[in-house]
Amino acid sequence: MASLQRPYYFCNIVIIVVAFAITGCAARRPIDRTGEPRAPRKPTAVSPGAPRLKAPLIRVGLKTDSRSLTISADEKIHFSDGSRSGSHESPLIASLSFVTNVAAKFFVQVGSFSSRESAEKARRELKTKYSSRIFENIDMGRFQVQLGPFDNQERSQKVVEEMKIGGFPGAFYVSDTPEAARMPDLVLRDELGEVLLRTTGTLSLWTSRQIQSADGTPYRGYFSIFVNRSARLTLVNIVNFEDYLKGVVPNEIGPASEGTYEALKAQAVAARTYAIKNMNQFDTEGYDICSTPRCQVYSGYKTEHALTSRAVEETAGEIVAYGGEAINALYTSTCGGKTENAEYMFEGWDYPYLRSVECYPEEEKISLKSVALQGREEQWAEAWLYLKTGIHTQQNPETIASIQEMEAAMPALLESLGKTACSSSALSSNHWAALSDFLVSNLCWQKKRDSLLDRKDYQYFVNRLQLSVNTTPEIQSFLLLLHDSIVNLPEQKKAFDPYSTVKRKDFWQTLYNVLKHYHQVNTNEGIVREISRSQMQVVDDLGVHSYLLDSSLYLYQRLGERISPHNQVNCAPGDKVEYLLSEQQVQLLVCEVDRAGISVDRSSKVTFWQDKIGPAELGEKVARYLDIGEIYDLQPLSYGHSQRVYEMKIIGSKGSGTLKGIRVRWALGLRDNLFTIERTFDRNGKVQQFIFTGRGWGHGVGMCQVGAIGYAKQGKDYKSILKHYYTGVQISKVY
Repeated sequence: MASLQRPYYFCNIVIIVVAFAITGCAARRPIDRTGEPRAPRKPTAVSPGAPRLKAPLIRVGLKTDSRSLTISADEKIHFSDGSRSGSHESPLIASLSFVTNVAAKFFVQVGSFSSRESAEKARRELKTKYSSRIFENIDMGRFQVQLGPFDNQERSQKVVEEMKIGGFPGAFYVSDTPEAARMPDLVLRDELGEVLLRTTGTLSLWTSRQIQSADGTPYRGYFSIFVNRSARLTLVNIVNFEDYLKGVVPNEIGPASEGTYEALKAQAVAARTYAIKNMNQFDTEGYDICSTPRCQVYSGYKTEHALTSRAVEETAGEIVAYGGEAINALYTSTCGGKTENAEYMFEGWDYPYLRSVECYPEEEKISLKSVALQGREEQWAEAWLYLKTGIHTQQNPETIASIQEMEAAMPALLESLGKTACSSSALSSNHWAALSDFLVSNLCWQKKRDSLLDRKDYQYFVNRLQLSVNTTPEIQSFLLLLHDSIVNLPEQKKAFDPYSTVKRKDFWQTLYNVLKHYHQVNTNEGIVREISRSQMQVVDDLGVHSYLLDSSLYLYQRLGERISPHNQVNCAPGDKVEYLLSEQQVQLLVCEVDRAGISVDRSSKVTFWQDKIGPAELGEKVARYLDIGEIYDLQPLSYGHSQRVYEMKIIGSKGSGTLKGIRVRWALGLRDNLFTIERTFDRNGKVQQFIFTGRGWGHGVGMCQVGAIGYAKQGKDYKSILKHYYTGVQISKVY
């Protein structure tokens, strides 16, 4: 995803064709008279014979190393190479006429100069472990400093990332692949193997509905297939820009729900901005943008969702702009409460719109809108028992329950469950064994007792629990309820007497456990948007809901796993709540004290995290960046605005070295640069384990995706969300 370990491209690189090298970053996108950036242009290499699609279009590279591709659809597939055309029933197979290997070479360009002297000077000053060369581009009169060669695109792209982080934001790779003595043709066959078309050019395939599949994955638009310089097939999806985004947004943010809709719109605008800013990055490969996490994850038609598609449509043509130019709309998964200045993660990326901002609701809003709710203080089990069955629990909970009250409770319990008793026999005693047999008989669990557990199982439980009893039917009933967590043994006793009398609080807990067993203890969950002493507005995955608060509301506070009853609870916008509804009134409310604080990205599972790594394993991770052997110690040297580690000194058995920015995270293999370090030591004082405790996931720059969801749930619209995370920007419509 763009939110994680993705290379980001900050220039519109217009790569010419095979014989030409590139002069460097292209000029900024032209501005029209209104000061707005222009819409993305149509693809420069529209496939021959293809249908006309609604502009603007984008060429998405789906595959670049295929020997064969299967194209299928629910209707006839049309095809053309510009000179010959036809149509045929699905499926069609595109393949190479023969397989050959061409040794591809890739170079990473880091600079372009008007004189060889300037290029040589830059090459001498370039601190890198990679080989370098000066390439003279005669056609353009430029001398270009390039690193390499590299054997594949993946390796060259990683070097591009390293160079961008190291202060060369305009770095990109170029392909310098020698032509094979003979390149294979592209052959199109039907399902039976009959050749339909053989060509050395570009093949277009489309359907009347403009939906077809490549190797089982459906896409909108049409396909372009050609033999690339590595003698493999490249598959390109040429698609309307907005349809492209419909296949991106659901893969870059989630969950898609009415309650998070404004965040979906913010993601749609950010993704559109990123795509426009980074058009043509792969022009030498025959497409504009890739479909993998290197760019933005694009999975085509199959992942489209009604809500994300609506978010794309309602923001059609809108981008985030700064000074009349589309911004580099970086986004991160979880920012841990505060985003970071871009230059602290990516060296040399001092962009005024990528500044550190807090990911917190407005403090004054929280303090002003926090409400002290008044309600009933009652133990959890007793409250549920009354609300579900009407059973009153007003007596002293520490006293012994009578036979009469236990018998009287059974009809109310059965009615709430929609069950009819399977026995009319009376309760013989108020001890545990008798009560268990009474419950089993009334709940119709005799078959379960007699068939699911064997007498040897029951004897096993008797022995392990040190019960001095025989396995009679009523003892078996007791053991069945114990097995199904209906009866709870007292924690303070090693042994338990099934013939001891039942206290009221334990009887109530047992009935509550029956309700849980039948899934009757079921709350709704959501995030508070607005709240007063008489009503509440909650956001969940289904949208926004307004409810009245019952005058005799049961109130609880959650901290971690513990839920405690209170007669007064402070609850505020942004708080997580659980609640029980009856006729659109809240009868029971749990307001959470979130251990992740009040950051709007606190719902992420990686708001807080911890990793434990030994020195040897850490040394192997760091070796990709520094050859310093086994790690002895780590010393953070400086921090960014968000307290993310900016510079880290790493001391090892072979020496020491310093890493900066996102390389710290990559080298240590952590989720984010926002972390602290603890150590455990062996008897000799050597570090045994490094303990990293941190927050967030990703690079921490730009829009926080989970934070955007949090703001949406609090009522912010998508433009406010975007302007919060991107400093000093405008939302512009470019088409």
